[in-house]
Amino acid sequence: SSGINAEYGLTLPLPKRWYHKLEQFFCWGPYQRVCMFFMEGLSGVKFKVYGDVPTKKDPVNALLVANHQCVSDWVIIDSFAMRLGNAGYIHFFAKNALKYVPLFGIYWHQHGLIFVKRGNNNLENIRKQLKDKKKNNIPMMMTLFPEGTRFNPDNQPAIDKSHAYARSIDFPQCTKVLTPRI
Repeated sequence: SSGINAEYGLTLPLPKRWYHKLEQFFCWGPYQRVCMFFMEGLSGVKFKVYGDVPTKKDPVNALLVANHQCVSDWVIIDSFAMRLGNAGYIHFFAKNALKYVPLFGIYWHQHGLIFVKRGNNNLENIRKQLKDKKKNNIPMMMTLFPEGTRFNPDNQPAIDKSHAYARSIDFPQCTKVLTPRI
């Protein structure tokens, strides 16, 4: 708590670009690396990245769209980002309620997570935040879970709603994920 507040207080007078460079080097990046150490180093979990993976090890700007399968999705994304040299540059679209999580909500806001609400009532806010990141030249791997809610095979009402939406837009019905709202 005091570490996050101290960081905020010490960096408040700095330009956003400087704040993000310091924060990614001293806070977010090391935090992501520690998480990966525990996940991969101590638990024995192994991740294999394959396909057309860039070989560049410098921060890359990217939009990562992923299915939201479980609570630990972010760990897999971190693992992928670390292999690209992007450990400190991961940003997420996150549901608005997460900004109220004690301590973390404040830090996630400072880091630049974009909190969204269901519906199109916050598009202008999203545009503003993305333009601000671009203006301040903040590298980012922006991550989006388009279905918004994790797939749960026991949540039949959510599955039925997803299938109804798929039918309404003439889209195939998904069986392992919820249909993204487009």
